[in-house]
Formats: sequence, structure tokens, C-alpha cells
Amino acid sequence: IRTAPVFSGSEIIFGCDDHCVYILDETGSLLDKLEVADKIRTDALVDKNRLYFGADDHRFYCFNLKKRKLKWRIKTGGKIAAPPVISGKRIFFLGLNNVLFCLNKKNGHILWWDIIPSRSFYRLEISGTRIVVSSLSSLLVCFDMESGEKLGDFDTGQEVKSNPVWLQPYLIYS
Repeated sequence: IRTAPVFSGSEIIFGCDDHCVYILDETGSLLDKLEVADKIRTDALVDKNRLYFGADDHRFYCFNLKKRKLKWRIKTGGKIAAPPVISGKRIFFLGLNNVLFCLNKKNGHILWWDIIPSRSFYRLEISGTRIVVSSLSSLLVCFDMESGEKLGDFDTGQEVKSNPVWLQPYLIYS
């Protein structure tokens, strides 16, 4: 088990190196398991009845938790590096191929994508209509969530070693 558990009502959900997502009840009894083609090493995200996660097979998945069926999946060209985040009708995640993806969370269509300066394992940060990305470089990069337009970057002078945290009016990082 390499992922933190996420919860959907009274269900406990986590991914494993055996290519499965496990769904347990509050007593620890197995309710179901969802199998994919490779290891699951990043935390999943539950949004209503949907479970979103990436796997080492270079795919990002959406499962319907109520029906226990795959809703959609997309090929990303790289392993998924960091947990996804949601804002409105969009879901964002990073691939180890240095790509930030923005998808329609309902159908998995890619709305936009862009290259970031380096690999990142850090959680993305949403600030209003912007998304901020830190990577294993000295740059913090900001994108408009709607258009994907790069709004700017900030050179910290040394490698960033954390996810950015928006604490209005400040962006905190280490």
C-alpha cells in the first residue's frame, strides 16, 4: 500500500502495488476491488460517486463508485506523480513526463495541458481561478485554470521542496 486512504461515506479506499484499488467497509471487510494494468502509487480523489486516480501504466482513471465500473480513462504519456485536485468541472494532475493536465472531470476529455519546468511529486494549489505548480526546480509556475494560459512564474533561487500553499494573500513554499 503506497497511497493514503480516501473515504466515500463509510467506505475506505486505497491503491496498491498489486494493481488494485481496494474498497473496505468501516470494519475492514472487503467490499470490492478494482483492477488496473499497473501499480497505483499516488493518492486517489473522491468526488461524489467518482473515484479519480493515476497508475504506473501511464493512465488516469475515473471509476463510478456506485456502479463499481470504469467510467473513463486516458493515456497520459507518463506515470502519475501527484494526487489530483478538482475545481468546478475540471480535474488537474501531473505526470512524471513534466505535464500538467486539465480534464473535464465528467468525461475525461483533455481541456488543455502544458509542460512544467521539472518533475513534481507535490500537490497542486488552487487560488481562485489560478493553479500553481511547484516542481523539482527553482520555479513556481501559475496557470489560468480556464484557458491553460501561463500567467507567470517565480524563481525562488533554489530548488522548491514542497507543494505551494495559498494562504491569502500569500503563497507559502519551502
